[in-house]
Formats: sequence, structure tokens, C-alpha cells
Amino acid sequence: MVTVDTNTNNEDHLTNLIKEIDWLEIQKLDDSHDTSKFCCGETKNHEDLDAFIKEDALTQQKQNINVTYVAVAKDTSEVIGFVTILNDRLRVSNAEKEDMKITAKYSDFPATKIGRLAVNKKHVNKKVATNMLRFVMGLALESADKIGCRFLIVDSYPESSDFYIQKGYLKNQVQDQTRTKFIKQKPDGSKDIIDKTQRETISLRYDLLNLK
Repeated sequence: MVTVDTNTNNEDHLTNLIKEIDWLEIQKLDDSHDTSKFCCGETKNHEDLDAFIKEDALTQQKQNINVTYVAVAKDTSEVIGFVTILNDRLRVSNAEKEDMKITAKYSDFPATKIGRLAVNKKHVNKKVATNMLRFVMGLALESADKIGCRFLIVDSYPESSDFYIQKGYLKNQVQDQTRTKFIKQKPDGSKDIIDKTQRETISLRYDLLNLK
């Protein structure tokens, strides 16, 4: 089981935040974990999440691109939820800086990013996602004391944004854009590649100096 060992000023927050369900453990992903039965839903977004944990998560972790933590029932190896985190930065508008009383002249601030978070559809409504989010917050607070980290951030699928908002996350005024290419077939059989800019996710932040 993964725990956070700290003697920092955030120790009280960590004690309160990392509260695992009595039947649940959160562990760093390794070769012993069984991801074969993981299925978080039926949509394309769900399929992408399923494919990541089964095919890409461990490889990317070994390459130091990100780190994935998995939720498992105690004394088992079957993954019932996972969260992937990495270092990133958040661009903050002047208005947001004023609201948060940030006096530094920077535009970009250090952040821990939640790259992916998913729960097996058989275990929804069991607070698995909530406890994984608390665990990540504990790691971010530890990072804040050791190397500097002001925010937790996530690019949420629209259908998942309410979950984060209910946990105290706010929508960022500065939303990075995703460029997407569409292929359109003409009547004569030739194809056009249409390059469009569209937002496919919602950028959200949690201020680690404003714990809720």
C-alpha cells in the first residue's frame, strides 16, 4: 500500500485527506497488477481510458513520462480504479491572480496534473474516485513543500467535470486549445483535410493554498 511519509507543515492536511476505504488500497502500478478486466464504460472516451491502463500506462511510467496509481481491493491484484499524474504548469490570467492574491509577476505556475482518472463501472458510487483524488492531493501537497507546486489541474471530459467541481475545482479562464484534423470526402472521391481548433476537454484547477 502506498502512503505518504511527511513531517511538513501539511501533515495535518495529509492525515485528513488520505483516508482509504477499509477494503481499498492505493498502490503504484507494477507488473503484478491485473488490468485485463478493467472496463469503465462504453463510450469512446471510456474505451480510450481502458486501453491506456491495459496497454500504455506501465510503459509510460517506466519512461518517466507519468506515474499511475491503482486502486485494488485488499489482498487482490485486480485494478478497480486508476489515476495517472505528471508534472505540468498552469497559465493564470491577471484577473485570476488578483482573485487568488498572487503577487508574483509570472503567468505560468507549477502544477500537478491528473492525466487520467477512471473507475471500473462495477465499482462506481463506492467513493473509489474520491479516495484516489484525495490521495493525489496528498502527493501534491508533499510536492508543494519539497519542490514547489501551487495547483492540482485536470483536463476533464465534459461529462466528468461536475465531479471535480463538486470537489472544489474551478474552471480556468485560460483554456488551452486542441487542434483536430477532420477528413472530408468530396463528391469526386478526393479528400480534404480540414484543420480545426476545438476544445474537447474542460481545464480545471484546485488551489492547494485554499484547501476545502
